[in-house]
Amino acid sequence: MRFPLAPPYLKAIALFVFMVLGLSALIIPAGIQGALTPSEEAAVAERFAPQYYFHGDEELYPVDIETYVTLCDLNMTMGSSHVLVDGSVTSSDLTYFSTAHYLDNRLGTNEDDGIVDHYKENLETLGYSVYCRVQYSGANTILQYWTFYYFNDGNLNRHEGDWEMTQVVLDPSLEPVSTTFSQHESGVNADWSDVETDGDHYKVYVARGSHANYYRSYSGALGLANDECGDDRKLTSDDYSIIMLTGSETWLNFMGRWGSNEGGDSLIGQAGPQGPMYRQDGDMWNGIYWSDSVSELNTDLLPAEWLFANFLWIYIAIIAILVALLAYRIYRRWKQGKVHKPFFGLIDLKGNKLRAAANVLAIAAIVIGAVSVFLPYYVVSLNIDSTTLTTEGFQDILVIDGAQGLRVNTLDAGAGLVQLTALPIPLSVILLTPLIFLVVGTIGVSDRKIALKLLTRGILMMLPVFIILAVIASLSSIYVYFPEEVAGVDDAKLIFDSVSASPFSGGETLYLNDMGEDADVRWGLGIGGYMLLGTGALLLVAAMLRFAAKGQASPGQQASQQRKEEMQWVDV
Repeated sequence: MRFPLAPPYLKAIALFVFMVLGLSALIIPAGIQGALTPSEEAAVAERFAPQYYFHGDEELYPVDIETYVTLCDLNMTMGSSHVLVDGSVTSSDLTYFSTAHYLDNRLGTNEDDGIVDHYKENLETLGYSVYCRVQYSGANTILQYWTFYYFNDGNLNRHEGDWEMTQVVLDPSLEPVSTTFSQHESGVNADWSDVETDGDHYKVYVARGSHANYYRSYSGALGLANDECGDDRKLTSDDYSIIMLTGSETWLNFMGRWGSNEGGDSLIGQAGPQGPMYRQDGDMWNGIYWSDSVSELNTDLLPAEWLFANFLWIYIAIIAILVALLAYRIYRRWKQGKVHKPFFGLIDLKGNKLRAAANVLAIAAIVIGAVSVFLPYYVVSLNIDSTTLTTEGFQDILVIDGAQGLRVNTLDAGAGLVQLTALPIPLSVILLTPLIFLVVGTIGVSDRKIALKLLTRGILMMLPVFIILAVIASLSSIYVYFPEEVAGVDDAKLIFDSVSASPFSGGETLYLNDMGEDADVRWGLGIGGYMLLGTGALLLVAAMLRFAAKGQASPGQQASQQRKEEMQWVDV
């Protein structure tokens, strides 16, 4: 059977098609066949599944949302009211509800531990689950691992429900290129080479309570949220189930919050988060866009974070070394006969009047200083009686002390004072150390050396107060970091401006627009701050008296000198 010859234009079309196919083969990298099949996506999700590391005090772990939803009422915010929409909601009922809707867990609130206690009681039944979504951007494949927690109990935010996410970007050959970790209302991007890994599995260090994700077990403490990570508990894909998101899940379309919205405009984040599709205004759902919009991991900062996290042990080691060196020095001086008498120069009250007076002042300063380091250094208080808020007298809204650093009270119900930031070890411990060394360091030394030690310790004890006053004077520049949409920011600005204008102390009646009422504000050094200044002043005066008394030998020194003279006379 014979076929007629193809027309010339068909030959031209065929040639063009072959050329396009050949060119495509050169452009598209080998091994790439477009989007993966569902089974291939599941295999890739398993291959790169993250390993989660938790702090030893963590109480909640990632689970699926099914049981949680059945424990909630579906409510709607209407003005200042909260209306019940559905008291027996399931995940399939969560569709296109508005942002005014929210899930309110019936087992507890932000002010108690009901939800956390229920979770812990049912932990074995609930197990562990992580959701995975696969998306594509050009020739790249993006794996998003979403984690849901029953409750968020961070230092700076406490709310029902918590959605977090980490993602890894794969190149056309399905090799990892970069990762992005969610951290509160933002995230951090890092090259794959900067991530700790176990084979193809990348390590995620989850902050205690807040569930923010970090790249190192010692990270988090330098931030405003004062997060704390650890590696005491490990979850791998052998421990948790990977639930593949296909996009057909109705609950993904739920625009409302996954936790109570009461207190939704709180500065410390008392409202539950929106779901994966709407987190951070939907940016997180768009993987490449989100990773390009967040900050890069600063690897130069990692050593500082490690130092901060381990500073307590480093500090203890340094103190132990210094104590050992000081003891050895005293021992050598004693062997050489160079230890002055009386050995404990600060308790010599029998010498001349100047020395005795200096010692009395020094001992009083040490006692006052030891007490002061545990008391508030600075306090700002507020008194208001309005329709929206009544403090029932003055209530502390900002406290700086040596035990917990800087704490603020946003006056949200049940929140109390919230720690914003602190030193790696309590300031009280740092201030106690020079007092201890003052006592030990005056063993068997001359008046002049004792005077110098009193002088330096006096300055050290007063220095924190001046630093705190400088920080308070800069308060007016801090509120620029507060989100404008949060209620109370304008009132905070007004208060901060007044306090920073006269940081040492003051008081004023201010009209707070958000509260719609006058409020009495007072501020100034706390009793601990005044006592620190008093400690420093007493030590400085004691130092001056010691300098004046250095030419007059103590009874012990006089006796020693007399014995030396007698020995010299006998030798002659």
